[in-house]
Amino acid sequence: MKHSRELQALGWNGNLSPFFGQGPIKAGLVLASSVPMNTLMCPFLKITALAAGLMILSLEASGQKLSIGVVGGWSLTDDYRGAGTTTVPLNTPDFNTVVTTVITTGLHDFVIGPKLELALPGHFSFEVDALHRNRQWKATSLFSPPLDFGYGLVSSGTYSATGSAWEVPLLVKYRLPAFRTNAFGSAFVEAGPALRPWLYLGGADRAGFTAGAGLRVHPRGLNIEPTIRYTRWGAAKPTYQSVSSNSDQLEFLIGVGGDRSSVRPSVFGQKLSIGAVGGVGLSGDFPPKEGYASARSKVVGVMLESGLSKSLSLEVDGLYRPLILSEGQRATVLTWEFPVLAKYRLSAHGTRPFVELGPSFRTAGNLSGTNPSRYGVTSGAGVEARTRWLTVSPAFRFTRWTADPVGDMFSPHTYTIRNRAELLVGFSF
Repeated sequence: MKHSRELQALGWNGNLSPFFGQGPIKAGLVLASSVPMNTLMCPFLKITALAAGLMILSLEASGQKLSIGVVGGWSLTDDYRGAGTTTVPLNTPDFNTVVTTVITTGLHDFVIGPKLELALPGHFSFEVDALHRNRQWKATSLFSPPLDFGYGLVSSGTYSATGSAWEVPLLVKYRLPAFRTNAFGSAFVEAGPALRPWLYLGGADRAGFTAGAGLRVHPRGLNIEPTIRYTRWGAAKPTYQSVSSNSDQLEFLIGVGGDRSSVRPSVFGQKLSIGAVGGVGLSGDFPPKEGYASARSKVVGVMLESGLSKSLSLEVDGLYRPLILSEGQRATVLTWEFPVLAKYRLSAHGTRPFVELGPSFRTAGNLSGTNPSRYGVTSGAGVEARTRWLTVSPAFRFTRWTADPVGDMFSPHTYTIRNRAELLVGFSF
């Protein structure tokens, strides 16, 4: 940018590359605990190690009561500290103005993710969650008098930063026998370490400690748990002027899971199928650029499927996809996609064709001047072949994403292609 030096004098910083902490982070989850996290230098390997640890834990717990469900809610505190107004003069050979900057932080974004709970002797249990949240702040600068950047007078400019984080609390829960009633369920307390294995925008610490309390009720074979949780994260580093991640996090969550009456993994009382899915895009990620063709990315991830009836099931995938800017640049935008699909089988015997439809959600980091949209609709069709232990399901999918947010004057965007076709193959057990 022509006036990048003057903008840097104001504290503008467009470098939003991923922040990776130093040193090993260890968690007591079988595989994850045996691999130092500083050797897992990309988000895919970190999440894969965590998922593998959870799967091994579920296998080792085959003789225990196991519940798999979902947890969601809202943060009750801001994501960042440092909101306020500053006024500084800008006197250079090119500019002579006063800049007033207003910083706002956090919108108490929605938090959601899967949960796994294993019953232990007595009144204890062990719970692992994988919670996704968006974190954001925004700075608006007012120029008095307005500045001329060569394309007309500019009286204000906005710089916004949105990142994402996966938080993994590892909690020991204790049900309080003295606070158990048939009418209101049972009260519980919980505590344990919390990790952030994948974090963008940086500044925040990757380890903390979580404590909470809640109430468990049991309508129609489900466990519903409204909970208040507090997490204290390690010391944070400033990311922009006075902006720094909030180390104190308070949130309200509601967990929903099975009643743990079955020794087999289940979701809402239904049999759960766990597997892996991978494939390749049949259309490009971004439009052709600077004479280079649009690149097609590959995808890999995990899948969970629960039967709803004889022909109908619900499938949720967690797909890691590094979007490629162009064949020339080969720069990648790291994304996770979460299609939630109703799957209907057209036959009950042999090789079974199926159709699927549902919403898709996306989170992105390492943006490289992009800002992929967060929501879309996915449809697909395929066939399912089942053996005694393994189900193989090749499928064609099409996703229509909403339009990417429009970039501002300080961060011009390259926009993703909204229509995506892909060929996937799933393997489930």
